[in-house]
Amino acid sequence: RERDGTVTFTKETFSTTRKGLESLAQFLIDAGVSTVVMEATGVYWKPVYYTLEGLFPQLWLCNAQHVKNVPGRKTDLSDAEW
Repeated sequence: RERDGTVTFTKETFSTTRKGLESLAQFLIDAGVSTVVMEATGVYWKPVYYTLEGLFPQLWLCNAQHVKNVPGRKTDLSDAEW
């Protein structure tokens, strides 16, 4: 969030290899992120969660069933922005 109250969104794509997940973690750290929220889908969340664990003050793992019906959310990109 900028001083004038505006919010800037940056969208990046990272692979799920060890190197890709480390790049994701560094990207988030460099961006000054303090809260990371991700949906738990099957077992696919585990490598991402374990890579980010301990690097951020708040790392939230949410049940996709609980957040899927939020109004206006249509795509993975809009989900990430929300």
